[in-house]
Amino acid sequence: MEEQNTATTSAPVQPIVMLLVSPLEFAKLWGELIEAYHGCNGFGSDTAELYSYRFQRMNPIVHTDSMKDCEQRREAEWGHYFQAARCLHSLVEVFCSEMGCSATIDGVDPEEWIDAMACNQDRFDHRSHVRIIAT
Repeated sequence: MEEQNTATTSAPVQPIVMLLVSPLEFAKLWGELIEAYHGCNGFGSDTAELYSYRFQRMNPIVHTDSMKDCEQRREAEWGHYFQAARCLHSLVEVFCSEMGCSATIDGVDPEEWIDAMACNQDRFDHRSHVRIIAT
């Protein structure tokens, strides 16, 4: 039987998405969450400020001016940013599961945050604040 993360939600974690992040970057991001867990993160004690570019791979389609169709460009950009959001969400879910804590992303539950991204209500194109709540 597949074990599910219950630290923040009952949604299954998608760790495969995190493979888009290099091992070195993953270690750095995990370290920032550890600092937040212990209340000593340089950004805001229990809050880490994580930038979307750290969760992205170079995507030439998004970064080229050769796209003539604006709608096609918007869709490519949205997919690129949503993939980064999924990586952040998965990282937070796995972290909370491993550490027995909970978290918020930009002040909301991680599931609400990723749902807003999926519904195209928002996009992870700059940075997010991840607050770790040690229990």
